[in-house]
Amino acid sequence: MKPLITLAALLALSACGARTHTGSGADYVGRADGARPIDTEIAQIAAVEPHLQFPARIGVARMEWNNVSIPGPAEAELLSEFGKRHAAMGEFVPITPMAANLVPRPDEDCCLPAPQKVRRLAARLHLDYVILYKLDGDGLRRNALRGLASAEAAFMDVRTGYIYATSSVSVDLKDGRARFLSEHRDLPRQERAEYRVVSALLNEVDPTMIRIAAMGGAQ
Repeated sequence: MKPLITLAALLALSACGARTHTGSGADYVGRADGARPIDTEIAQIAAVEPHLQFPARIGVARMEWNNVSIPGPAEAELLSEFGKRHAAMGEFVPITPMAANLVPRPDEDCCLPAPQKVRRLAARLHLDYVILYKLDGDGLRRNALRGLASAEAAFMDVRTGYIYATSSVSVDLKDGRARFLSEHRDLPRQERAEYRVVSALLNEVDPTMIRIAAMGGAQ
């Protein structure tokens, strides 16, 4: 039975800010000894190796309620600009719910965590890596433009499931609220809040992407 990867497990690696990871799975497993043995399941999960190579095809998936969701127009524009900033890494491909529904599903698909579903879809689209990101939907709906909201992201290898980076932000939507409202009057209330949180998340992810690009030889 293959180990399941949950989005919470991916993102728990980063409490706040951004982290990169390129350690060897073989080295990690090899450090186990008689005094500190390693469980078989944990060894299987850990036994993946980093392999960054650019340019590549990179999927971008917005997760909500364990499924792929569609960003609003303003949020989609943020993602488009993000892709342009990191164009040296290759092609950024939006992952959509329609595409997700076209991939053959195993019987246990309803129980698969969201990242496993995205990996299956990304493999069908012949993507090399995928960026998964998730907003605190409950908090945003409850506190749209007031209170705290959060967002998290992970950069994962489609073929192996290796997690190269995680990022997270927490945004006080009351901070700078008047200026933000004046600049984004055209957006519905919910989209205004999501736009602001995703913008903060991508600002956190940007330097991480630069480090990853350099590791993978992006020019």
